[in-house]
Amino acid sequence: MDRILAGAARVSLDIKLSWRGTCPRRHVYNPRLQRQAGIRGGCHFCTMLYAISQLAQKVEELPQYQELQQKMARFDEEAEKCRR
Repeated sequence: MDRILAGAARVSLDIKLSWRGTCPRRHVYNPRLQRQAGIRGGCHFCTMLYAISQLAQKVEELPQYQELQQKMARFDEEAEKCRR
């Protein structure tokens, strides 16, 4: 790994899982905080936002995703050492 980073003047790797969405009728609905209880009147948009939130949370809980995050953190540490 040192050989790979030794020649690199500046290395940056940023991988994020993020999404952003709002209900056109209920802008204040936050599916991560309010869950299904926050869905009013069976709103289709809020229901879809909740489903997306659940899927994103499942991906974040995957061992492969957590392993990738750990590898990225180690990579950043190694890159910072090489910059010094």
